[in-house]
Formats: sequence, structure tokens, C-alpha cells
Amino acid sequence: MVLCMVFTMPAVALACPGCKEALFEPGKLSENLATARSYALSIMLMLAVPVALLGTITTLVVRARRRH
Repeated sequence: MVLCMVFTMPAVALACPGCKEALFEPGKLSENLATARSYALSIMLMLAVPVALLGTITTLVVRARRRH
């Protein structure tokens, strides 16, 4: 259902443009770098979760197969 929404309503899937523009405010460089780092870390976490789940399931299947 989520994939259907993403493909039929691409404007909803796009990020808020205000967040991107807020990072380029000249007076708050250190705060902006911390925010950008936070965005990058959250993206890394979202990418790591499916890999960890797939690895865990694969390990469990291989162990079960070896025991049998």
C-alpha cells in the first residue's frame, strides 16, 4: 500500500524543501553541520536495518539447515 502511494503520488514522497533550505543559513554553520550529520546517520540506520534483518534470517536458516 505504501509503495502504491509512493508511485501514484510522487509529491508526497519528496522531502520537505524547507529542511534543505534551512541547512544553508550562513550564520549557523556548526548547527547546520550537526543537522546534516544527523540526517546522514538516520539514512544509514534506515539502510542498515533491512540488511541486518536479512543477515539474521539467513544465519538462522543456515544454522537450522546444518542442525538438520
